[in-house]
Amino acid sequence: MRGLARNRVPFWYAHADGREEVVDENGNRTGSYRPKWGIIRAARANISPSRGAVGVESFGAYADYDRIICYSPHDGIELRELDAVWIDNARNSPHDYVVTRIARSKNSVLAAIRRVVVSQ
Repeated sequence: MRGLARNRVPFWYAHADGREEVVDENGNRTGSYRPKWGIIRAARANISPSRGAVGVESFGAYADYDRIICYSPHDGIELRELDAVWIDNARNSPHDYVVTRIARSKNSVLAAIRRVVVSQ
């Protein structure tokens, strides 16, 4: 179901764009990798305050998410699984959510997102 325009809140997202190897201050390879993100895009959608019964029914017994982003397929939002999402944090700080599941229907798209703690 589409949300009212007044219920839409701004958020930002970036597509997962592979990963890059971490190097130390001397330029030596460390053997660790970190995700690489694409261009950060702005969007507005209806975001649930927290997980509830509607979300559980939408995604079945899948329970690895904290909030749901609901938008129309015609809104121009192109969320994919594993994308980074900024809702509570500022865009210039690390992301605070990751898309874990997408459920598409004829009239709406539901994206389940999970809160993460990023140390950068």
